[in-house]
Amino acid sequence: MKPSDIIAICFFSLVILLYLGLLVYLHCFKKIYRLIFPSPSPMYTEKFFGDKLKYANVYNSLVNLKSDQLLNSYNLERVRAIPYVYLKNKYSETSNYLIYFHGNAEDMQAASQFMEHLMKTINTNIFVIEYPGYGVYEMQKNMSSNLIEEDALTLYDHIKKTQKLLDNQIYVFGRSIGTGPAFYVASVRNVKGLIVMSCYKSIKTIIQDLCCGFGIIIVFFFCLPDIFKNYERSQQVKCPIVFIHGLHDKLIKPYHSNYLYTNLPMSIQNKSQIFIKERMTHNDFDIDNDIACSILELFQELRYSKF
Repeated sequence: MKPSDIIAICFFSLVILLYLGLLVYLHCFKKIYRLIFPSPSPMYTEKFFGDKLKYANVYNSLVNLKSDQLLNSYNLERVRAIPYVYLKNKYSETSNYLIYFHGNAEDMQAASQFMEHLMKTINTNIFVIEYPGYGVYEMQKNMSSNLIEEDALTLYDHIKKTQKLLDNQIYVFGRSIGTGPAFYVASVRNVKGLIVMSCYKSIKTIIQDLCCGFGIIIVFFFCLPDIFKNYERSQQVKCPIVFIHGLHDKLIKPYHSNYLYTNLPMSIQNKSQIFIKERMTHNDFDIDNDIACSILELFQELRYSKF
């Protein structure tokens, strides 16, 4: 065998080993989720929200299955504390409640500003949910899409219980990455309504759209998981859905929302609406005209009496 052949074999063997090592690092050590959920530097501290900041404690699975009366007989082991912000309506007394799952490159601080503005037009109390590794929510070793969905459901049940609410008082709103947990909660709970802004079929399909469709190569070589399968979860939602998407959204193209809407079960599609906003992009939009008006078009019970 020629020396050049040996060098070539060694080179390609090294490339394969590095590739396999990268896959092990990304998947076995859950680093793949840090690429999908690139949390920004914290924009707030615990003192920022004052008494608006709440926590839902998660205990070990055995204890979580027990009733309140039995909890006291166990040595509780708190697994984590999920932070959320409660924004009580400042403009009226209302029995409407909305749970908001924010976008990717923001935390509860920016999300709360968005919701505070929306509350001027939408008559509801609002809960803003945080994700692991974002803001004051410490990173979890087992960070994954499953953990985010588990947190979302835990918070829904916690809020419903602590506020003594009925399902038909609660709306769920997800933006961008947040439409994943939003669709999940709406698929397993009987919520009053679902609002999705810049939603997607699944995370894998977003990546496949990158670089004029060549993102499919990234998906293939890095064995990216197909997480937040909204195309499946949307089939299990039983409530009306408002789809809001920017016509000029380059990050998550509007065909995602169109696909999910047109493939809804006919009984749900007939009581849902889709709005493709002409002047809206992924991050540039008018909260009143693009978001609030679209929501109120379907969920008229969220209007203030003065409107």
